[in-house]
Amino acid sequence: MQNGVNNYFIIDMAVLKPWWTSARQQLDETVPGVQNACSLKVEKFNSHSDSDCIVISEEYLLKIYKPLPNQDTSNIVLESQLGEIILQIETGKFLAGSVDRQILVLHPQSYAIYTLERKEGHTDAGDQNVLKLMIKHSFTRKAESLTHGPFGNVKSRNFICIQGIEGSLSFFDQDTFLFMCILDNIIIPGPICYIASCDSFVICKSTWILEIYSYQQLREFSELNVRQNKKNIPQWIYNAGEEVTSVQVIQTSNNFSSIIALGERHLYCFQDNGLMKFMIKFDYMPTCFYAYLIGWFYEPGARLLVMVASDDAKLYVYENTSLLWSCDLLDVPISISRCFLKTLPGGIVTLSNTGVVTVCYLGTEPDLNSNAAPMINEEGDPEQIQSELETVEEALQAIVENKEDFSEKELFQYGGSSEIVTFSYRAIKKTVTFKSSGEQYSIEADDFPEIASILDYFVVKLMDHFARMGLTDFRFYIKCDKDFLKQLIHNFLKSIEAHARERITLKSLEDDLDILQKQFTLIQKRLLVQYGSLPPGDCDQLEFLMKDTHKRIQDSVHKIIQSRENVCRSSTTLMSIGHLIIHILKQTTPNDFKVKLIEEMLSLSTIYELHQEWEEAVTQASSYIVNNVLQKSEKDKEKLAPVTEQGILSHINLKRFLKQIRMLLDKMFSDAWTDDTEATAHTTKEKVTRIEELVEVI
Repeated sequence: MQNGVNNYFIIDMAVLKPWWTSARQQLDETVPGVQNACSLKVEKFNSHSDSDCIVISEEYLLKIYKPLPNQDTSNIVLESQLGEIILQIETGKFLAGSVDRQILVLHPQSYAIYTLERKEGHTDAGDQNVLKLMIKHSFTRKAESLTHGPFGNVKSRNFICIQGIEGSLSFFDQDTFLFMCILDNIIIPGPICYIASCDSFVICKSTWILEIYSYQQLREFSELNVRQNKKNIPQWIYNAGEEVTSVQVIQTSNNFSSIIALGERHLYCFQDNGLMKFMIKFDYMPTCFYAYLIGWFYEPGARLLVMVASDDAKLYVYENTSLLWSCDLLDVPISISRCFLKTLPGGIVTLSNTGVVTVCYLGTEPDLNSNAAPMINEEGDPEQIQSELETVEEALQAIVENKEDFSEKELFQYGGSSEIVTFSYRAIKKTVTFKSSGEQYSIEADDFPEIASILDYFVVKLMDHFARMGLTDFRFYIKCDKDFLKQLIHNFLKSIEAHARERITLKSLEDDLDILQKQFTLIQKRLLVQYGSLPPGDCDQLEFLMKDTHKRIQDSVHKIIQSRENVCRSSTTLMSIGHLIIHILKQTTPNDFKVKLIEEMLSLSTIYELHQEWEEAVTQASSYIVNNVLQKSEKDKEKLAPVTEQGILSHINLKRFLKQIRMLLDKMFSDAWTDDTEATAHTTKEKVTRIEELVEVI
């Protein structure tokens, strides 16, 4: 019996397929002291209402793209040289009485508000797009970044908050200065973002702390109050313990918004009242992220997804803490967003550090069947389909009624011969090949588990054949070398280790589910107390916790179901290799008592779907055999004895258990090799007559 080495695999790699990309060009030399030379924004304007526009800045240039699948037409709407370095661009309604959205451009000591207008052309040149300057306002302090929103719950337009390089916050309404405040402990300014649902600001300080201030607090905490040494206490804080590189706020319900903050190694998600919803720890270095909703925030089934890009040009899509998708990017992005184009709803826009803009969509490559014709819903003839079904049913019935499972003609038809027959497992696409030469049969397979079931079937059919031929003194011998046995024992130990690892994972998930169930019950009790009090208490937070816990329970149940399938799958591999070992021992070991002892010790037939505590049962039996049959020294017995205060699946006990199994199997096979000469001599005395060909036997 031989183990084949025909190992092969196909990699199905998920990538972002490019739908459109801008011309690749090298940026000019960066300006000293300016780091954010590129920024990205996606917005829909009234002048181009049929599709989103992509607005990017490259140092002094402002470019607006409107990608189209037809590459014959120009995708650039406008390109303008502004004369000053661009730190950041934003879009929104910054002008009173305007129905269209404007573009806000931040320069080091000024900001400008532009409108994108479209004029119909009177010649063959086509329409003309114009970037019209509406407001240009200068200030004395050097700017770092900005945020905007309806501060103070103003509905008509957005106010502007500009953060200076020294940490000051200056507030503007169109071209009017409102007030300024200076916060403490800001050495290097960090990200700042506005929360419209609670009229507050998220401020990331250089002390690695996130602080939340309301707009009313900052308005009262003006420069005059600072001179009077008045301290402003934030509504809530969080110590991230690392630098926060970017923050995004997105409304996720009627009453609450979610705050997503990206750190050096973590992604944090808070509710705007300070409650942490989840946290993700990365094993890579993130560069940027973008959060978005699937559905509307006022719908109960709305889903919050977060895209995170890494420094090795990969994209990860998360829902809560679950990774939904991962793929490769074309470049390392510094900014990422979503866009809805005319022929591509839900595209992904990335901006690289070289200024290349790419619009992609999630896809799969390579095409594993590129020669196949595209699937088309064609009309079929019902009578022809019925005739084909009847033909298939007749063929299946013939196979079922054929007591021999195959005929010689069928084997030759599908590539077999009288000396070679190949079987294939449909589910795992692995093969087992029989070869005959004289009075010997050779079995070749990709792995050991595939050998066991086919070998059992072949031996049963072989014995049945000779019984029908009237030969009662039929015997067979299994021939295998030492390397094969070493590989067999090694794979058996690996299958035990994999089975134990899957059981540990399942136990951890079941423990988590038990905790979540207790937590859910406790929240229900507290909700009943709140509902029953007079007057009824505030139940919003408890309701959120109950919904979140219920969602986590559902996720845990799905993971447990998948984990149980993995445990059953690993136990099947363990049983297959174990049966193969027992089969070989029965044919190679002359001591039937020891073989029966090993077979009873392994007790492979006790493993079934609902009972997987195989390691616990075998540990007791193997310890008895080591102590009483092998007669090891007291020192060896102490080394192999399990640690009673720890579980059998603990690291140290599992390690000792594997040593016991290896020792027992090595001992059994070494005895077989010791008596190999005797077995060979015994084989030559027995006359084994091959009556029919392998084809007739099967």
